[in-house]
Amino acid sequence: MIPAINLLPWRATLRENRVKSFVGRLLAAVLLPVLVSALWSLLLFTDLVNTHQRVSLLQERVDLLASEMLEHRQTREHLLKTSNRLQRVDRLKNHGKQIAQTLDLLTRSMPDRLAYTSLSLSQSAMTVQGVTHDSEPVRELLRQLNSAGRFGEIVLERIHESKSRGQFNFTIRLNSQPEVTHEGQNKEDV
Repeated sequence: MIPAINLLPWRATLRENRVKSFVGRLLAAVLLPVLVSALWSLLLFTDLVNTHQRVSLLQERVDLLASEMLEHRQTREHLLKTSNRLQRVDRLKNHGKQIAQTLDLLTRSMPDRLAYTSLSLSQSAMTVQGVTHDSEPVRELLRQLNSAGRFGEIVLERIHESKSRGQFNFTIRLNSQPEVTHEGQNKEDV
């Protein structure tokens, strides 16, 4: 007689093992990409957060530097304005001294029988108007102003006799002498 061998449990066990193996591989095939993509997303997210923090830190520094540059620019503009004002004040101070010296020279040079009626000042010239009873005091004034050497050019622009009053009206233009630098050149030529 042939012994009775039951092959079904062995086949059932083999089939069960195959199904378990297939399900395990299927789960591994599905879960592994999900797990890898989740880890990759987490890595990218942390990198994005770090990059965002660096960008915000750099933006703060850029804003700080921009405000400092604006402050420096405003300070420089203020210093330039202040420097220009000081230079103008210095020029006015020196110009005021020159005007005072010129007026003093005109007063000391004024001969008797001559009177100034008006003084006007422009950028480079002074115009003097006056009256006298004859032309000799005007000639004497011109000689004294020429001998002073203070003016670049002295021009008698007009002398007119007013017959009704018996006096002479005159106008003299005194052009200022150009300032000389250390090298002996005119300041306007430099």
